[in-house]
Amino acid sequence: MNKAIFSKLAQFLSIAIILAILAGFVAVFAVTPTFSAGAEEVDALLEAKYDFTIDSGSDASGVCNFGTDYAEIKLVSNGTYTSYSTLQYYYLEADAVVTDFGTVEANDWVKISSDNYDTTTGVATLTTYAMIDAELNITLNTIYNKYLYFKVVNEAEGVEYIKNAYFNLVHDRTMNSSDYDIVEIIATYNGGANAYNLASLTPNWVASPITISVKTRTNNPEHRVYYQLPGLNSEKINFKYNTTTEYFEAVILGEDSQQVSYSGIVSLYGNNVSNTDEREYKAKELKVYIDKESPVFSVAARKANGDEYAANSWSNTDITYRITPITEVLSGAKYQYSTDGGATWTGLDVSGAFYVYTATETMTLQFRAVSNAGVTYNAGDEDNVNSYVAQIDKVKPVLNVSAVDAGGIKILSVGSTAGSSSERVGYASDTLTFTLINSATQDDANNPISFEYYIEGIDTSFKAVPTDNNVPKLVETATLEKSIIDRVYHFRVVSGTGASDEVVFTASVLRNGYPVVMQLGEIAPNSAGWLNSSIPVSFTMPIRIGGAGEYEVRAYITGETTTEKTLTVKETVNDTDNTVTYSSSIDKHFETNGGTISFYVVDKAKNRVEVDKDAVALRTPAIKLDMTTPSVDVVTTITGGGSIFELAENEWAASRVTINMSITEDVEIISGITCWTMLDANTRKDILAPTAGKFVYTVDASGVYYFEFVSGSGLSITKAVTVNIDDSDIVLEGLEANVEGSEESLIDKGMSTDEDFFLTGSVANDVIISFLNSHGANGDVPAHFEYYYLEFFGAEPTANESAYTLGTGTTFRVEMPEDGTRGTKKYAFIIKSKAKYLDDGGNLVVKKTLPVTITINYDVRVYGIEVSPSGIPSDGSWASDWIEFTLNLEQQSGVVSDITIEKYQYKLGNGEWIDIDSSVVNNEAIFIFKGLKYYYNDDEKFDDQNSVSGDDTINAINAKKYSSYNGEIRFRAINTAGFPATNLALSTLRWILLRLAHFTQLIKLQVKS
Repeated sequence: MNKAIFSKLAQFLSIAIILAILAGFVAVFAVTPTFSAGAEEVDALLEAKYDFTIDSGSDASGVCNFGTDYAEIKLVSNGTYTSYSTLQYYYLEADAVVTDFGTVEANDWVKISSDNYDTTTGVATLTTYAMIDAELNITLNTIYNKYLYFKVVNEAEGVEYIKNAYFNLVHDRTMNSSDYDIVEIIATYNGGANAYNLASLTPNWVASPITISVKTRTNNPEHRVYYQLPGLNSEKINFKYNTTTEYFEAVILGEDSQQVSYSGIVSLYGNNVSNTDEREYKAKELKVYIDKESPVFSVAARKANGDEYAANSWSNTDITYRITPITEVLSGAKYQYSTDGGATWTGLDVSGAFYVYTATETMTLQFRAVSNAGVTYNAGDEDNVNSYVAQIDKVKPVLNVSAVDAGGIKILSVGSTAGSSSERVGYASDTLTFTLINSATQDDANNPISFEYYIEGIDTSFKAVPTDNNVPKLVETATLEKSIIDRVYHFRVVSGTGASDEVVFTASVLRNGYPVVMQLGEIAPNSAGWLNSSIPVSFTMPIRIGGAGEYEVRAYITGETTTEKTLTVKETVNDTDNTVTYSSSIDKHFETNGGTISFYVVDKAKNRVEVDKDAVALRTPAIKLDMTTPSVDVVTTITGGGSIFELAENEWAASRVTINMSITEDVEIISGITCWTMLDANTRKDILAPTAGKFVYTVDASGVYYFEFVSGSGLSITKAVTVNIDDSDIVLEGLEANVEGSEESLIDKGMSTDEDFFLTGSVANDVIISFLNSHGANGDVPAHFEYYYLEFFGAEPTANESAYTLGTGTTFRVEMPEDGTRGTKKYAFIIKSKAKYLDDGGNLVVKKTLPVTITINYDVRVYGIEVSPSGIPSDGSWASDWIEFTLNLEQQSGVVSDITIEKYQYKLGNGEWIDIDSSVVNNEAIFIFKGLKYYYNDDEKFDDQNSVSGDDTINAINAKKYSSYNGEIRFRAINTAGFPATNLALSTLRWILLRLAHFTQLIKLQVKS
């Protein structure tokens, strides 16, 4: 069978139905909710099809029937199905309320017989006697109490529909009926305003006495009715008969009861008139839940740090309210809070044995406890009825201190940095007004904010800042007699929570109008009324703050504020009268022409004083001052063909030269200027009149020309201008060629034409070629020519000048090749003058010579020599006589044979090369090495010097005594090209070949008599 689909929960029937009393029994029908559908939703279509009504007629659910009085229940279909063949009805007997039909076994449901189903009306009838008799087995002294549930099944569609309602069937078969049996029970509370269900499985808690009204089977006021509260005591309390209502009435826990709370069973008893027979009402269990106790509690408030929070105070942290129950009520209680004046209530959180609420902002709180019986207890602090006020402001105030002086300038504390001209650090003029504000936005606008201050060295504690129109302001005023110097102010803002912020401000206040004494030095102009030297000036002011730079002096040409500048001054402290003097001068920065210089003094607070103590303006008399020394720019030019060419410094010209002189552009000579031509550096000649703002002077000859420039104030400068002029043709007078290191020229003047030059013989070293020409160096006249060269091959060089290369300097070096060969080099030269001129077409030209050539034969072939010593002991011992060396051109295979040796040389150790005197014949020479003269004492030297007399050459030679040498001797040859056999500066290849030609011999020679 499919899972059950349940209907919506029905409502309780009105208590008024219970009042319907029928003859023989009371039957009242009630529908009670049993469960929540949970996650499953009711299918509205199925409910519409299969829902039915439980009609018990006059029988009431939960009301006891007695004896043989049975209830009859009809199930009336609300849907469209009426045929029993389609629908089947079932009932279920349960001992308690069913909360989950899924736990009910299928066979617990009992089908209502088709005999009891009217297919015409769709009504199924269930008569209860059958089930009661079956259950009670037709025995007495038994109470039947079951919860009846019903369902309808459509087997064709596989659907069952369970009615979510029950009928509590109660039947008493304990004994035969008696006229004093209790057959009707009515319970009310709140003075009869509300009905109370004594038979409820979960009775309601009430906070008032419960009145129980009963009737017996026979309405006889003489009957006796009692109640008993077994859970409280064993006393049976008598009901009173109400003649008006004809009910027996009793009040449970009435006003005279010492007991305020009870929850449990109430037992009812009926007695006969003689009170000899008693019968307890056992049809069902009756209960009362009464609790008149007030759930009293206490409230404690603490800040987040654990400190107690006092009412009407401020906190800068959360406030936690702890509610502690004092009176434990029997019904239990809910503890709640409200933040909206009691409009809504919310349950408090539980923390251990307490209930807590944490206020995070300013609010009015209400706390209450409501017992389950409905008794409410409210609490409040000492100033608020039933409420608590939490004043919370977590925002720390932020103090903003602004200060301005009498001029409206914003003043910053010492150590700050000014951001604009409208701000000043540390010094105020005349007054200093502090304005204090709290720049923080408080959480609670009601949090009181106060502003306080104290001054170091004056106050000992904080005090309130005065107010101006409710704005906290402190005004500090200086006087001429007493300034406020480096005063340290401590300001703070304090909120009602105790949170604070502090600002320390250091500043000085200086009064305006301090006395100034100005002194001006002597003024002595020249005959034209001009001054050319600075004018001393000084200013004396009182010392107020002390230290360097207390004041600043500024000056400007009167009426021309753009010329303003701060004077560089020397400070002098005058201890005798506590003043300071600032000394300076009026210098070239204030050049005037009959004007005056104005001054003013400013202190650290920018207080400006423009008059002295006698109210006289700080100003000079009219002066004419020009301290500018003339500065002249000189340009020399040549002209021609309508063009002008500017010469560089010391550059040569081949025509007349114009000297152009003008005052340097950024130099202003306000007193005027005179230019003198000079005979020499010290003697004036004539005044040179200016032309178009400059001075022009033309010369035709080389020389140094002097000019003196004098300002109207007498300052002057002498300018020397060097002019180089040579308008002659350049003439090449010849060439000079020297082997590097030699002063002898090797030139052999032309063999065919005047333009051809040849070197005599061959050379092996680099050749330096000098050009002898008419524009070369001559006395004091420096060389002013340049040469262009071209190496050529064949008979004649090219005539194209663009092929020539500009040489460096005034000589040309011909470098020898390093390939160990011999050959010929040819060069062509063009000589040009450096003296320039402009031709008729305005073109810049120079004079030059025709090309000349030179031919150079070179021989750098590698060769070696042979050295044959005679007289050197083969065992390396000392030689006892002079040693003879035979030197000869090496003739071994591979050595050039046509080299001619010009001379031989030797070297001892690391000494210099020495020519060998022996003549060279057929490349051979004999060298006798006689050692070095050395004497052991003066007697030996004397004996040696006097051993020869006359012209006895042989004896003179033989008399050479005391000669010795112990070391290395080297030899080399020099060929006719000047190339040595030991030239070590050649290429690696040549060095390898030269190893044969470099001869070294270690010798020991000692010649002694």
